[in-house]
Amino acid sequence: MTIKCPVCGTRYCSEHFDRWWNRKKFDWNNSSFLAQCCPNHFDEWWDEDKYNWKDGSWALARYCVKYFDMWWDANKYNWERDSNYLAHYCAEYFDKWWNLNRFNIKHLDTLELFCSEHKDKWIELKLYQDLST
Repeated sequence: MTIKCPVCGTRYCSEHFDRWWNRKKFDWNNSSFLAQCCPNHFDEWWDEDKYNWKDGSWALARYCVKYFDMWWDANKYNWERDSNYLAHYCAEYFDKWWNLNRFNIKHLDTLELFCSEHKDKWIELKLYQDLST
């Protein structure tokens, strides 16, 4: 169910967040929309246990990077699908999220583009990929 703002009709409206937000009634399957549309209200909506990590990890990395220390959980993050979002948008936190065994090897190009200053930490993964292909 898409939530529309009762004031302006925009879905997941950040400007009138307090008018439509209801933690108990919210469909947490759509929680990535909160990260996309309402990152400025992160403190109000964030719930680590209810957030849809499988479908929304990318949205946290993309839109809520300034709250990285509040949401980061290596065991809940969707590494398989969304590793590239960490490299692209959370490079400044590289030392906190980097995991050689979890980062999706298919996203090495993103590491090369956005995390080159940490090449000494991920070059092993690249060498492994080069040998495998």
